[in-house]
Amino acid sequence: MNIRDRKHLIAFYFSIAFAITTLLYAQKTNVAVIQFDAANITNAEAKVLTDRLRTELYKIGTFNVIERSVMEEILNEQGFQQTGCTSDECVVEVGKLVGVEQMVTGTIGKIGSIYTISARIIDVETGKMVSQSTLDVFGTIETVLTESMSKVAADLSGTVMIEPSRKPSAFGEVRFSSEEMWVNILIDDEVRGTTPLVINDLIPGQYSYVATKPGFRDYSGEYTVEAGKRTDVSIKMNNPIMVPIYLSLNPLSSIVKLNGKVINISANDLEMPFGTYKASAKAPKYSKESITFTINDTRAVDLNFHLKPKSKLTTRLLSTVIPGSGQLYCENRKRGLVFMLTSAALAGVLLSNTYTLYHDEDVLVDQYRYDYQNANTISEIDRTWRIYQNQVNTVNDIQTQLLIYGTALGATWIANIIDAWFFNGIPDE
Repeated sequence: MNIRDRKHLIAFYFSIAFAITTLLYAQKTNVAVIQFDAANITNAEAKVLTDRLRTELYKIGTFNVIERSVMEEILNEQGFQQTGCTSDECVVEVGKLVGVEQMVTGTIGKIGSIYTISARIIDVETGKMVSQSTLDVFGTIETVLTESMSKVAADLSGTVMIEPSRKPSAFGEVRFSSEEMWVNILIDDEVRGTTPLVINDLIPGQYSYVATKPGFRDYSGEYTVEAGKRTDVSIKMNNPIMVPIYLSLNPLSSIVKLNGKVINISANDLEMPFGTYKASAKAPKYSKESITFTINDTRAVDLNFHLKPKSKLTTRLLSTVIPGSGQLYCENRKRGLVFMLTSAALAGVLLSNTYTLYHDEDVLVDQYRYDYQNANTISEIDRTWRIYQNQVNTVNDIQTQLLIYGTALGATWIANIIDAWFFNGIPDE
């Protein structure tokens, strides 16, 4: 093969390589990463972590990642303020301005000692979510930066991340957890945080700790740290501080409820843990009373219930206005229901059926009397007279019914008032 042919062959290979490279590049998706929201971390920390995610996405090679400076320059030229852009609609708008196919957005926050990362890719054209990643990290923000962001990038791109082999660590870590939230962990008399809590880079050995929380007695224990391992310590704060509650009642027959449960008022050892409670007391013929109180220290709680007797005057006024209501007020339920239902039934019949019928029939009396007065022949006079007399009798019968119903209603009302005034059962003040 001569030199000229070799040159042509080399040029051919370079052309193929260039074409393949161009094709592969063209198949990549153009993405931009907008700064993640910061929840319980600083904006500066969120910015650093977002930049690391941008770098990790570029390193994977699946995307063409737009540089932050380029994206900010484009947005500034368009007069677009990136700050506060949290909704998917706003993120899509940024993507259209930058000219990418997909946008990466999300939130980085911290609860206790746990960092939580929530990231998603949104398609700019459709506005739909393409992929997402959620990761909780028990550790430091340095761990989030050096390890977690690469995992999030791998999740978003759908690639499998191969963990590099590591040498066995010379340190260990411990994770404290508890069913009770916000338990303080003290090591060497120093508060190290609240549960859930992870402490790493510990020298292997035996350690002791003290767990504290308002309303509970201190809990102490020990744990062992092994090199390259995590020790889980589960704390059960099952020894709450009990605070005595003293009751003062008038009358002594009162029924007392604490958070909806009846308590034994004769017990001398009534104790409750820290918390907020609602107590109520009631007694026959007395007005109910409720008290809300909070126990947040060890001082005894005095609950004073001095119930006021129900008023006789109120009973009388209620029954005078609405039959039976006074009896219900002073807890004579059966008599109250009898008076109320009877009065309602009589009033209903009186005001609806009978009164309406009387009005309609009374109008006909005037009509029939007019017909009788204007009759000319003997037969017509006789006929209209009979019709007129029958209508008068009908109206008189209806009047009699009205009188009976009205008398019954009045008698019921009066009996109800007498019962409310003299037989209410409320003790004298």
